[in-house]
Amino acid sequence: AHFVALGVGADLPPALAVFVLLGKLILTPVLWGGGRRQALAGLLFLVLGLGLVLSIRLTDPSSPRHPRATEVYYVADEHGFWRASATPDDNGWTHAVLSADGGKTVTRELRGFGAEVLMAQARPIAVARPQATLTAGPDGRWSVHMVQAADSRDLRLSVRSDKPISAATVNGQRKTMAAKRLFLQWSAPGSPLDVTFEAPAGARLDVVASELREGWPKDARPLPARAADTMAWGDSDMTVSMATLAAAPGR
Repeated sequence: AHFVALGVGADLPPALAVFVLLGKLILTPVLWGGGRRQALAGLLFLVLGLGLVLSIRLTDPSSPRHPRATEVYYVADEHGFWRASATPDDNGWTHAVLSADGGKTVTRELRGFGAEVLMAQARPIAVARPQATLTAGPDGRWSVHMVQAADSRDLRLSVRSDKPISAATVNGQRKTMAAKRLFLQWSAPGSPLDVTFEAPAGARLDVVASELREGWPKDARPLPARAADTMAWGDSDMTVSMATLAAAPGR
């Protein structure tokens, strides 16, 4: 269980439940038919377990030694500007970030990241959009050309199709596949990224290019100071600019 926890990280704690079930398979024959003493022991552990669950649920476990993870972005897309959080708005710091520009917090998918996040409208800022173009070719072949800006950390390309993509070529390296989702991350400032993928004729595509820059925008309201029991996590405090190259109906 320890090595699985290290492998999947803090983002998937339910994976450890598998080992609880494995432990139950081992212990059940030992405890089966053990009489009153074992029944009382089982009841005691059940009460202790419920107490632990309630304690975790009703108390704030964050502390300077084990700080709360926060992950916020300033996002610019074709629909406007947003303050976004990939972690729950259950603490004062995240709430202050999302509400700083007076926008109403809603839950929606952050396209290009493939995850639902909390988002609130933000004030416009000056930010360069990703340098990316999408070109349609023959036989369902599509080409994406991207160039990473010198001041960005990385580029990300998200391709979704309602029909499986059969192959993709990245800077000359070809890979056969059968998937409805293609996601690439590119970190080489100033260098081009050329991607070609093959989708069946008539496939509905959703293609989004994203560019991440270190730091909060200088012309936006600054982030509030974090308390000692709060820390940045993942790609937090970054500026994300997005460009839709192709949008499936309804997106």
